[in-house]
Amino acid sequence: MRRILFIALAALSVACTKTEYKYEYAYKEPELGSLSVSSVTAQSVLLEGSVSRDGGQTVSERGFYLSTSSFNNEPPSSARKIVAQDPSGEGKFSMEITGLMQGTTYYVCSYAINSIGKTFSATKTFSTKRTAKVILEDVEVETLSILKTEISSDHDYDYDLDLKFSVSFEDVGSFVSAGVCVDGYEYTYGETLPSTDATSIIVKCSTPYYNTGEIKINAFAFANDRNGNRVVSESRDISFSAMGVSLRPEAHVSETDWYSEPDKNYYIHYFDIGVRVITGGANISELGVFPTSTFKTVSFTPGSFQDYTYYSTIETIKSANKEEKLSAYGSGRLKNGMLFYAWDFKTGANTATSSFGTGTSYEVFFSEDFTDGLGKFTATADTLGSYVWEWDFANKALKANAYSGGANRAAKTSCISNTIDLRNRKMAYFLFSASSKYFTTLNEDVTLSIYSSNDDKWYTVSLGLTNDKGWESKILNLSEFIGDEIKIAFRYKSSEASCGSILIDNIELFSLENGASNTSSAAARLARINAASTRVNEKEQATINKTQYENTRRKSLR
Repeated sequence: MRRILFIALAALSVACTKTEYKYEYAYKEPELGSLSVSSVTAQSVLLEGSVSRDGGQTVSERGFYLSTSSFNNEPPSSARKIVAQDPSGEGKFSMEITGLMQGTTYYVCSYAINSIGKTFSATKTFSTKRTAKVILEDVEVETLSILKTEISSDHDYDYDLDLKFSVSFEDVGSFVSAGVCVDGYEYTYGETLPSTDATSIIVKCSTPYYNTGEIKINAFAFANDRNGNRVVSESRDISFSAMGVSLRPEAHVSETDWYSEPDKNYYIHYFDIGVRVITGGANISELGVFPTSTFKTVSFTPGSFQDYTYYSTIETIKSANKEEKLSAYGSGRLKNGMLFYAWDFKTGANTATSSFGTGTSYEVFFSEDFTDGLGKFTATADTLGSYVWEWDFANKALKANAYSGGANRAAKTSCISNTIDLRNRKMAYFLFSASSKYFTTLNEDVTLSIYSSNDDKWYTVSLGLTNDKGWESKILNLSEFIGDEIKIAFRYKSSEASCGSILIDNIELFSLENGASNTSSAAARLARINAASTRVNEKEQATINKTQYENTRRKSLR
């Protein structure tokens, strides 16, 4: 029995020594915990990752991938690789990433590497903040005012600039107000700031006085946030050249005349007004004179201006007063584009004290200035075409121009006055102004006809106009019709081959005194009307808003 038991135990022992038990571990890539993004600024971010398991093999490298391009799982080749400062092992690791672009969206993931492979975390995004910033861009001179115009060899004048500053922002939503500071004077933008950085604002201001033609200013832009903090732009030194210009506007009385029409009770005053350049004429591209009677600038552009040369025109004032005054201001534009005004105004006053029947006065017994329409004239179509003379609203004048629809039209039309009584007159002169262009045979296409009731006949008179000259004035002696009742008719004709355009304005029939000498007086009157070699029709000038003028004037006198 003992033998059998021994043999069994021996056999079991042999069997046991032949069986092998082996444990095998499956190694793999590292496992990553969650990725944390915090402390985002305009140029930095704090990233935190973790390795939860090393996969049975030591983690030899860990860190982050950063890209401005969107990705999931594996980052693109262009992504920035950032190795952690403690690059191996399990557990948490973090880094502050700097040098980022402000206002930019980034995509980030963490990674870990062991001998088996590489693992990436899920992708997260964040956007860097924008640094609140204000930027001073372009600066433009809108107006230059010259406050003192005495002759000065060193151009020691007082200048005042109206400036336009262009200001832009970064992170404009951080600000509630903005403006510019010029030589210590602050000018705040008066409107709501734009909603996006893509829009700039324009800040306008008037600078303090300067007493040199080479004007230098220091300026910067500023913006205020909701907490009262201020951000400023870089300071800039800016220079402007007034180009040594000085003006002396002058207003003089040329003649004081007055009407004595039965149905009108006013006088008409003629003032010779103008400007002259004292210094800097070669630097001026345009001169103008600004009469306070009409608040319209009359401009002169002869091509070049000479120092001390007087450029003038005639200003007409209707008044219930026998005596009248007129003030004028100088203005212009420099060749560098800068506008300027000279607020050193001059005032002229007439000295006439004459009354009807004495002195050198003249009597106007028929007039029409076409202010509200054709007035005392009636337009009719003659035998050719349907076109008639018309009232030109823009110029407040009588107009004929049969050009229409891109083509010339054949027309023949007359514009005839009411009856004019010359039966008790000793003499009669006819005055009018005209502006003609596009004619080939002007004085054949436009004529004047005078109807005589005594003869029951029309007489044709040549007007002697010059094509494309601008406005010109003419006086015709109608004394041969004294003792008659007359009508005046302007005749216009055109064809498909030729079609001109003419404006007629400021019609007067008047008489002078002292017999035979009146012929020369009428010629002298016409000479005065045409005295300005650069005569400009004030109706064609841009109207200056009276309120704007008064505000500017007050500003210049502050």
